[in-house]
Amino acid sequence: MLTYLLRRLLLLIPIVFGVAAIVFFGMRLAPGDPVRIIAGPQAHEDRLEEIRREHGFDKPILVQFGIWLSNLVQGDFGNSVASGVPALRLVSARIAATLELTVTALIISLTLSVILGTIAAVNQNGIVDNVVTFNAMLWLSMPGFWLGLMLMSLLAVAVPLFPISGRGDSFWSWDGIRHLALPAITLGLPSAGATARIVRASLLETMSQDYVRTARSKGLPERIVVTKHVLRNSLIPLITMTALRLPALFGGAVIVEAVFAWPGLGTLLTKAVFNRDYAITQTAALIITALVILSNLLADFLYSITDPRIRLE
Repeated sequence: MLTYLLRRLLLLIPIVFGVAAIVFFGMRLAPGDPVRIIAGPQAHEDRLEEIRREHGFDKPILVQFGIWLSNLVQGDFGNSVASGVPALRLVSARIAATLELTVTALIISLTLSVILGTIAAVNQNGIVDNVVTFNAMLWLSMPGFWLGLMLMSLLAVAVPLFPISGRGDSFWSWDGIRHLALPAITLGLPSAGATARIVRASLLETMSQDYVRTARSKGLPERIVVTKHVLRNSLIPLITMTALRLPALFGGAVIVEAVFAWPGLGTLLTKAVFNRDYAITQTAALIITALVILSNLLADFLYSITDPRIRLE
């Protein structure tokens, strides 16, 4: 197990390097000049050259990449070109709000998908199964920005149950929960729609196994058969799907945070991309990449816990 963990952690190095290279060169190929944004449209050419030398933009792009990698190894993620504040400090201040939103959305997604997927599988080809499947497809098809605006119109404007925007107080306070509800539901519902179908299919496959028929023939209640024999052995596809959906959750958080003015990493990243703030964009991308990779590593360990037959070398 320790050998496997070390091997997976070593794989982080080329993956993070690849993401760093893609983000670095991709940002510089995008149209727009960060120097012009910093100095303003009326700035003189001498002032533009001065800013380019100050931030190292006058050097060849490969030299800039090498300098950035060298600083990155030393823990220096660079400073924001707009404010001069270290990029890691700005990103760290926002990552907690984004994790709060994505983790809550993930909990909502998993809870709904397990409940609805189980109900649909137990009532296969019935009215309940058709209703659940229809709703799962409906949620999956809804764009995040549209769903957020509809929930805001219905539950924050027409019926003022929740605040329209903002983060509110601390996560554990009632005000914090009310502010978090609509963004988390907006982010979690589409994911729940996709995962519920996977749960349903996995449960139906497990229900056809011989050991399930044996458990039923022994007279065990259907509730015990489903929860102890069927559901646990169907969790591996759910774990896999959850790990695969995490990048989509982080990507969807950018849109949801913009709709609800949620002060997380998404709003900071959006503003940084438009302002060509390279340091913030690169730092945010690296942190999100590390979180996704670590979550996939956690999923591998959950495999061995869920199914004892799986042994990681």
